[in-house]
Amino acid sequence: MYSESILRGKTMLRSLAILLVFIVAASAAPIPKSLLRVRVPDMTGTTWNSDETEADLGIEIYTFKEGGQLSIQATGGSLMSGTWTQDGSTVRYRVNDYVDYEATVTDPNSFEAKAKNQVSRAWTAKLTRVDK
Repeated sequence: MYSESILRGKTMLRSLAILLVFIVAASAAPIPKSLLRVRVPDMTGTTWNSDETEADLGIEIYTFKEGGQLSIQATGGSLMSGTWTQDGSTVRYRVNDYVDYEATVTDPNSFEAKAKNQVSRAWTAKLTRVDK
């Protein structure tokens, strides 16, 4: 009976040690990005610097206003307008009925948008939030 009790105790200790090893290993493993919930920002009321030097447009300031209205201040101070929509993390916007942009926004402070104008010139705009 005594040896049976010792055997059960050793088995339990061994099981606890194995469980502890698994817990430590699991906590050290990185969490796959697909399992992390990303907080997608609501673009309404946000202002962004848009680096469009790739298209020789310089840095423009975009403000995503309520009702899908977009205000753009171009390099040199000229003002333009546009429209925008958001469906989850997908943001689409159009400037002066001439350039269409599309982006998947997963970072509340920066994102890249693919741009294409009416003559099929394409570039990437790099936006950084300025109203944090």
